[in-house]
Amino acid sequence: MKIKFIKTILILIFICFNSNINAETVFFDSKNLKIEEEGNMIYATEGVVTIPLKSLKIIGDKFIYDKINSELIIFDNVQYIDKDNKIIIKSQKMIYNELTNKVFSQSKTFLEIEKKYNIKSSNISFDRNLNIISSEDVTEIDDKDNNKLLFNEGLIFNTLNDVVSSKKILIKDQNDNKYFLENSKLNLKNNEVAGKEVKVDFVDNYFGNENNDPVLKGSSIVSNNENTKIYKTIFSTCNKENKSCRAWELQSEIFTHNKIKKLFEYEKSWFKVFEKKLFYLPYFNHPDPTVKRKK
Repeated sequence: MKIKFIKTILILIFICFNSNINAETVFFDSKNLKIEEEGNMIYATEGVVTIPLKSLKIIGDKFIYDKINSELIIFDNVQYIDKDNKIIIKSQKMIYNELTNKVFSQSKTFLEIEKKYNIKSSNISFDRNLNIISSEDVTEIDDKDNNKLLFNEGLIFNTLNDVVSSKKILIKDQNDNKYFLENSKLNLKNNEVAGKEVKVDFVDNYFGNENNDPVLKGSSIVSNNENTKIYKTIFSTCNKENKSCRAWELQSEIFTHNKIKKLFEYEKSWFKVFEKKLFYLPYFNHPDPTVKRKK
């Protein structure tokens, strides 16, 4: 009888981050394992690290564990799986520190949060104690409603309440309209927005004429599932660059998009042509462009 042995044997060991009673147990499942400096440095390749008490699983091609500093560094094809927070992070280099309970990705990074949000960024930090994801680099979020959000100067994302804060935000809705905001907060769970210096760049044919260039600007915005209110607005569909229409604009104290009634509402408005005020409108409204006209 011949017995065949598998040449490569997975080595399974466990170590402790600290020597105190609250130490975290770390399991290495690796094809190649090397222990140096009296057990203070662990090197592993092509394996998986699990930390049961943290509900963490980390996959990678190369691991360096510094026991003294309680720091685990993972290189190449890294997958961080956080069962407690329902977060998956993928990158090429990641650092996890047990003492601070923080994860830092030092390369281009992809995150999936509760299968609701997909995030693309780089140099991302995740504080597991505060449940906050942050980055100072350009970051993109796609949500389950096919809205795209771009944060040109990074973001702070509280994953407990789904609130994102950022200095500059670009939101692209399902109709491809673009909303530019500054110093804003977004509640992704309730679709609430609060921000300043807003600009809405509508799709050219949004109001029925592809030669238009409809833009609405305002000093601030408050939005939820029922209404979007923009204050001190200037609105025009005139294509000023190509000079295909007379340079008119509508200035309003309050612009409201009533999403329930599908109405655009304007309060305390001046209609202007070539910077001259022609007439004043205390209030008026019209159906939003999603309403089909009667034939």
